Amino acid sequence: MRGSSSHQKCELLIDIMKSAPKLSKRLATVASFVRDGIRVADIGTDHCLLPIYLIMNNKISFAIASDINEKPLERAAINVEKYNLSDKISLVCTNGLENIGNYEPDDILICGMGGDLITEILSNANSCNIKNQNIRLIIQPMTHLYELRLYLLKNGFKIVDETTIKDDKFYQIIVAEYSGKSTDLSFGISESELLLGKANMLNSTPIFIEYINYLYNIWLARKKGKETAGQNTDYETIMLNDFDKLKKGNYYDSQRII
Repeated sequence: MRGSSSHQKCELLIDIMKSAPKLSKRLATVASFVRDGIRVADIGTDHCLLPIYLIMNNKISFAIASDINEKPLERAAINVEKYNLSDKISLVCTNGLENIGNYEPDDILICGMGGDLITEILSNANSCNIKNQNIRLIIQPMTHLYELRLYLLKNGFKIVDETTIKDDKFYQIIVAEYSGKSTDLSFGISESELLLGKANMLNSTPIFIEYINYLYNIWLARKKGKETAGQNTDYETIMLNDFDKLKKGNYYDSQRII
């Protein structure tokens, strides 16, 4: 009978694993940057699919899933209950990183928000010590990439990895850790590196080049519009030249790599 009970538990576990949530390419890529065996905080969790996926694939030991609104947390609670993970995932209704520090997360995930909002959340993280060299930020901003990278570099964070993916739309994922050393932005950091990410530019994957072509058309239209309005287009010209160099693979031939 003991063997039969063990077999039934095994079958139940297999059934649950089969029904584990399938992540979008965007969230699956975010998950790939999470370190093994750690505690995760998922800020703005919505349905809580990412923490559930990480737990059920034995990637992490515990997750805090937070949202500023009750409604998303109600959806998250249904999913946590569905997968019987209430002992592994805590749901918290809070604004950004407020009250998250008590849970001592190792990796903090902030995905699907504007870069300006992410910057605000990081700036107001008084109760969660993100300026800790053991904490990793895994960020997937929807907008304001330039401003977000600028904030990170000016506030002692080092961008340790990043990637560009296409999942219907183009997305950039930024991985940052606190180094305590603010980057001197007047020396050696280009406008393009703040917008696109230096690791992306160096790796220059086929998806990244497709993204550059997409941006080129947007910036070209922007330049033509400003020319028609009689406005200065020096900045647009610089960026378009950089995009051209990136497409040809010779951007860093004329740049000093730091």
